[in-house]
Amino acid sequence: MARSSCRLLVFQVVCVLVFSVGLIRSSVAFAEGCTESGCLSIAAVSPTALETGALVPISISGTGFNGEAQVYVDGGEVIDILSFSDSELIALIVAPSMEGTYALAVDQGNLTSVSPVGITVVDVPAVAPPGTIKFTTPPLATATIYPTVMPASFAAVVSVTGTTLSPEGTGIQYFINGTPVGSKTTATSLTYTGVPLGLHTLTAELVTAQGKPFNTTTSRTTAILKVQIPCTTAAQCEDANSCSNASCIGSICRYGLKTATCCQVDKDCPGKQVCNAGQCVECKADVNCVEGDICTADFCINGSCLHTATDGCCTTDSDCNDTNPCTIDTCDPNTNKCVNSGNNDPNCCFVVADCDDGDPCTAEACVGNICKFGPVAGCCYTTADCTSPLLCIKNKCLECGIDSDCDDGSACTADICGDNGKCQHISVVCNDQTVCTTDSCNPAVGCVFSPISCLDNDLCTSDGCHPVSGCIYPPADCDDNSVCTTDSCDPSVGCVHTSKSCFDNNLCTQDTCDPQLDCQFPQISCDDQNACTADSCHPATGCIHTPISCDDGNGCTSDSCDPSSGCVFVNNTLPCDDQSACSAGDTCKDGTCQGTDVECVDFDLCTIDSCDPEVGCVFTPTDEQCDDGDACTENDNCQSGTCQGSPTNCDDSFPCTMDGCEPINGCFHTFTEGCRGDLDGDNDINVTDATCFVYAFISWKEKLPVPECLFEQSYSHADVYCDGNINVQDLVILTYLVLDQPLPLLLDVNQDNIVDLCLESQP
Repeated sequence: MARSSCRLLVFQVVCVLVFSVGLIRSSVAFAEGCTESGCLSIAAVSPTALETGALVPISISGTGFNGEAQVYVDGGEVIDILSFSDSELIALIVAPSMEGTYALAVDQGNLTSVSPVGITVVDVPAVAPPGTIKFTTPPLATATIYPTVMPASFAAVVSVTGTTLSPEGTGIQYFINGTPVGSKTTATSLTYTGVPLGLHTLTAELVTAQGKPFNTTTSRTTAILKVQIPCTTAAQCEDANSCSNASCIGSICRYGLKTATCCQVDKDCPGKQVCNAGQCVECKADVNCVEGDICTADFCINGSCLHTATDGCCTTDSDCNDTNPCTIDTCDPNTNKCVNSGNNDPNCCFVVADCDDGDPCTAEACVGNICKFGPVAGCCYTTADCTSPLLCIKNKCLECGIDSDCDDGSACTADICGDNGKCQHISVVCNDQTVCTTDSCNPAVGCVFSPISCLDNDLCTSDGCHPVSGCIYPPADCDDNSVCTTDSCDPSVGCVHTSKSCFDNNLCTQDTCDPQLDCQFPQISCDDQNACTADSCHPATGCIHTPISCDDGNGCTSDSCDPSSGCVFVNNTLPCDDQSACSAGDTCKDGTCQGTDVECVDFDLCTIDSCDPEVGCVFTPTDEQCDDGDACTENDNCQSGTCQGSPTNCDDSFPCTMDGCEPINGCFHTFTEGCRGDLDGDNDINVTDATCFVYAFISWKEKLPVPECLFEQSYSHADVYCDGNINVQDLVILTYLVLDQPLPLLLDVNQDNIVDLCLESQP
């Protein structure tokens, strides 16, 4: 078992990570754990409640056992691999997220043994009270001058009261500047080493068996350490503590706190205080102020806790006493609210409604929690109880209850039942607010509005009536909205419209009048329907028709004129010259002079081929990027008319590969012997590679991005077995390599410590 401690270190990392993402279940067939040679068994687990770091004994008895066995939890993933020839202890690393009961199994070939009792994982709570801790020897609490070489070490001593320190229970965690120093210990003194120059905060804190701190004011103590040296300037005294004032006084480095509550981390603050923006305060958030009292609301305001009593909250029945003899006072344990219910005493009341006897003619009152009764004056039950013509309405004798009870049959009154139960008959006012009607009221139909007459028998006025001023007679509007007439009015016949004359003495216009635009003189048409003449007009003589010219100035057309269509231009095929050095064999075609394009191609990628109509072909060198067709060059570009590139750098900086280049496919990297398993590319196979494999396995299983720890960011580096998968087989091989042990003969026939399948799969 010489490899036990190293193997446990590797698998502590593996177990924590695998358990944190949850066990991946698979089917495991458990066979009988004995053969003729002996038995494979797991000893009874005691205690069954395991905490962090608990050890589970596994017993192997008989003579036929050797080699390796795999350890499972609940038939899931392998969490450990044992090499054994006798009994063995394995370490189970558990976390609070694993709380529950599990079955442990060990499997060797066809032999499997299951633990006889379940393994229960629990999160052990903190023991209360945790006790009190304080420095009895605050180390270097007063200024101490050291030579230019820092002291090697000094001792800090604390005292603890109110609790028992033991490896299984409460312990002490030491800190310097908020950083843990060592692990949890039961020692009440600790030697600090290598402390740098300046002002430092020392902390000792009581923690549980799992290393969890107690959240109490007495479970943490702090002290200030000053490491000083001779100096000539203040710059020689500078430290990394933002809370200290460094100075050189009397040739000695001096330090003091900027404020009494200055801090860098929570551990710099006493008790339950926390560090917020460089100051020790009582709280940073409401959660820091929770005291566990359900009847207080806990708040963090400006770094101080405020505990406000919750209105109406209770914890016991005595909190709910309202001093009323007519109530039963209790505290509801489900809501922590007071319930003050009646005690069913018929003589007790709390509100007037408790005294209601159902009689509307009885007046009730609740006086001193006792019901009082009296008659209601003027109350009735039926109309017979009232004097005619009064009615019994809502237990009162009234003239009416609703407006319809007051109807007098006249449309000239508004009948209303008043709030006092008396009828009102209000006369209707008939006024339509106009002098153009005569207003009156008819009891049968209501208001009547008769129009007045405003006729004056004059056809040159418009007769009408204005609601305020009465009859009006505005002049009649005789405007026919035409500028071609003169408008007037005759009282006997009405409006008269006389036409105006439009004449301009021009033979080239047609004289008309537009009602909106006045006189208009549009040009007449002189079109003779002959396309070979230009038509015009003279004001004195009229239309003129002049022959047109059909010469288009194009030597590649034959010109003529057709009276029906005008000029005709027929394309010809005569020889011509287009005046361009970029064409040859010019002739007339489709009405233009055309020639064959001169081809300007020199088949050089590093020139721009073009043609200038004045001089002909032009080949201009360039410095553009290009491709010389060689995969072993890069950054190819044109230089002096040719494509050139620089050699490609194929060095991958990985000592486990042999680098080279091939002109067609480019760089290649071949694994050298002995490097398979170096996942992070540091030329060493160690526990870091095993941890990196766990991240790669989880990411590959969950289809997540490649972890950053993998060399060259490729999942293939985690495939140590070279079979295209990432699984337990790769972890087994990697474990052999981490422990520097020879691989099994089945995987490495030639015993060169390289998986044979990997050599076969190399390019």
